Amino acid sequence: MELRQKLMLLKSQNGLTTDALSERSGVPKGTINKLLNGATRNPTAGTLRRLAEALGQIMAEQRYQADVVFDGADGLDYALT
Repeated sequence: MELRQKLMLLKSQNGLTTDALSERSGVPKGTINKLLNGATRNPTAGTLRRLAEALGQIMAEQRYQADVVFDGADGLDYALT
């Protein structure tokens, strides 16, 4: 599952609009939209951490534990599990 697919799923499961997720996470709506439409493929670790927390998820740096793994802008691998 790609990051954008996982983000859409979690957003839906939490009953959040993009506006609500932005407000809850502190991540700008434009950034979330870019993630959702695939325009941004390597978000910063800080963005991912804020989204994960807002969606009640754990962010892991270990590829083998992940449902979704992606390369962060800092060169590390991150995952939403």
